[in-house]
Amino acid sequence: MRFQGLLRSGHALAHLALLTVAPGLVVAQESTSAREATTEIADIVVTVRKQEESLQAVPLSVSVISEEQIEQLGINSLGDVAQLTTGVILDQGFAPQDTRIVIRGLSPTRGRPNAAVLQDGIDISSEGITTAGGSLLINPRLVDIKRVEIVKGPQSALYGRSAFAGAINYVTQEPAEELSRRVSAQVGSDGRYEGSVAISGPVSNTLRLGLNGATWSDDGFYTNTVTGGPVGGDEGSGWAGTALWQPGEIATIRARVEYSDDSFDPPTQATVVPNTTRPMPSAAVSVVVSSAVTEVLVPLGVAPAGDSVTLRQSENPRTGVDYDGTDRNVFRTSLISEFDLGNATFTSLTHYATADTSQALDGQRKRSIGDLPVPGSATNNYAEINIDQSTDLFSQELRYSWAGDGPLSWTAGALYWLEKADVQDYSLSCFVLPNLTCESFVAAIGTTEPAYARDWSRDTEHWSLYGLVEWRFTQDWKFTLEGRYVNEDLKVSGPDSAAIIDPFSLLGSGVTVPPPANTVSDKDTDSYFVPKVTLEWQARDDLMLYASIGEGVKPSGISTITGGAAGFEPESYRFDPEKMWAYELGTKSTWLDGTLTANGAVFYQDYTDKQAVTQVQLANGTIGIGPINAGSAHVLGLELEVNWQPVEGLALNVGYTLLDAEYDDFVQDTRSASNIARAGNCVVVPAAPVVPPPAVPQFACTIDLSGKRLEGAPTGSLVAGASYTAPLAGELSYLAGLQSTYQSKRYQSEFNDLAFDSFWLLNMRLGLLSPSWELIAYVDNVTDDDTIKSGFTAPDFDSFTFISNPPPSTFVTTNMAFYSLPDPRTVGIRASFRF
Repeated sequence: MRFQGLLRSGHALAHLALLTVAPGLVVAQESTSAREATTEIADIVVTVRKQEESLQAVPLSVSVISEEQIEQLGINSLGDVAQLTTGVILDQGFAPQDTRIVIRGLSPTRGRPNAAVLQDGIDISSEGITTAGGSLLINPRLVDIKRVEIVKGPQSALYGRSAFAGAINYVTQEPAEELSRRVSAQVGSDGRYEGSVAISGPVSNTLRLGLNGATWSDDGFYTNTVTGGPVGGDEGSGWAGTALWQPGEIATIRARVEYSDDSFDPPTQATVVPNTTRPMPSAAVSVVVSSAVTEVLVPLGVAPAGDSVTLRQSENPRTGVDYDGTDRNVFRTSLISEFDLGNATFTSLTHYATADTSQALDGQRKRSIGDLPVPGSATNNYAEINIDQSTDLFSQELRYSWAGDGPLSWTAGALYWLEKADVQDYSLSCFVLPNLTCESFVAAIGTTEPAYARDWSRDTEHWSLYGLVEWRFTQDWKFTLEGRYVNEDLKVSGPDSAAIIDPFSLLGSGVTVPPPANTVSDKDTDSYFVPKVTLEWQARDDLMLYASIGEGVKPSGISTITGGAAGFEPESYRFDPEKMWAYELGTKSTWLDGTLTANGAVFYQDYTDKQAVTQVQLANGTIGIGPINAGSAHVLGLELEVNWQPVEGLALNVGYTLLDAEYDDFVQDTRSASNIARAGNCVVVPAAPVVPPPAVPQFACTIDLSGKRLEGAPTGSLVAGASYTAPLAGELSYLAGLQSTYQSKRYQSEFNDLAFDSFWLLNMRLGLLSPSWELIAYVDNVTDDDTIKSGFTAPDFDSFTFISNPPPSTFVTTNMAFYSLPDPRTVGIRASFRF
């Protein structure tokens, strides 16, 4: 949800309404001057349906973060965007590229992200390889962003591809009509610094140019207790150039080039070993698992406070210091051409981007001093993440819109989208056996990178046709029909699981690092049509009601997140499309002579074949982590937002999202002792066949998770704010602002065994403002709240057990919790000058 008038510059309140009901690309327009005070909330023009409309008249859901909020609140990442938007959460997985956007309670597991990320209306969504969630392309540093729009609810018909749960669109700055120069700087606690410069203006009657640059650094808030090195910091720089050419009254052509180079320290993740035993269901004992396995340790209950967790991460055995973390280089260019043909508009959007990322991280994140896997002392299990990924994106969209004087208007378009991603995975895992220590593997690498990489690649080719027809059949009633036809071809390759050599089989051979496996490839093709219909009633000038029904589809695919060194077996990692029908009733209204807006929506989202995760057994008997499709799930929700400017200088706002999200039908087959114990139930069934077949038939458990809450979905979330501005002397004014965020408890996984506690965050701002400069002091997390808000579970390599007697043979790996530690209280000052 967007905040109305939070930290307004000059003498004025914010003129931009902060509303939560409409998905898409927003173009906000301020009335009169940006620094002229008024208590009336000004109209906002949006282009959410590929045409300009008043936001209060659009029957959709959207939240907007303005340019002033971006500058004055220091918004520079998806995490900041999510904190200002009720019903939107950003979860952090194992690596920085493992970024998971949760909208309306729908969290991604395998397959592409659930939410599309766009820049200037161009889809830049991307998917990581070997990690879940999105790639580093979807979380750019916000260097010269003018606005951010957050879409809520499925938008497959108009946005396509990844807009299954919604979309986030970044709108970049355009060159100014008059010469404009700006210098900004920020300094804060824990070594935080950011500086930026911008200049733009006309160079002729038809051409305007703009150039922006920024540099930033942050020491991070935590220290690795093993090495004493900083954790969680980042540094980088970036620039962007934009040209706007208007050769006549018909054509407008906008070209943009940008580049960023940044790096991240190892993430602020700490681990906590399992704390509770869960009994093994009696049906599984002696049939699916050994009779020696009567219970399994699991993380259970609410995550501890961040201050009670010790951050311990292994040093890199090749360097003796912390792992390098993550480096990212992104180059992006776009060309947007628009031609005004009277009643019609033709638009072309062309985009190309390339990104290179590398990630070197400790894989266990639980070591103590003296337990490091270095020559002469390595006796513990060992794991590290070492991934290099390159990604290329190209897209071309063509759109034609027509709006005459009659009751009909329409838009038609076509999109071609291509992603090519390649990964070299040097990650290494080692388990201690009686006649083997991990020193045998790590020491052999010496001071170089691991000798062999597992090569992965994924090519995704997408084309689609879409359209929208709007029919105003009476003065107050309107009917809208949207639809998109999609065809998508996927080609994936990875290390052949059948060719991967067990490192333990190399003992005594003189070879310490397994040679590379051959690659195996496979394809997947999916095509579908997604419709949406909307009926709206303009009851009076300041009250609109609407109802909509639409379908969202998340395509089928082949997962590239296999877990450990299990290798790639395409048939074991296939998943079916995930489908959703969304039903929504909403209203938009204005009250009290335009000083108050109250918007809300009630929605029901009905999922079938929801994509989820389980342990899968490959044909060679290896255990991997693969996708499955749950039977069905639903989300019933309510969104409400109120913005009020009661008197000159004062702006109040509140937004709330309420969710009832659970699995209606979710059963799966598994031989994982941990999953069986976590589920607490078992119906014995024959296990999936393996090659070669075992001498003794194997059995699995069908476990039932029906009725569990959806992972990552809190029951309630709230964002509220208040700001006050008043004149001091002449053109000088001051501001004071508070912003608060609340989120209720939510579960980490579909097992509902580990939860993140509810929390409140409070941020405040105090500042001096003039037409040419701003000086703002801030305190984030005023109460120094240390609630852990994100994390995941993963196998604890130090606690694995293999039991062969009594049979059946059972491999037990307990899960430990990986927690992303929260930012503590931070203080700082931001200053900007315009001349």
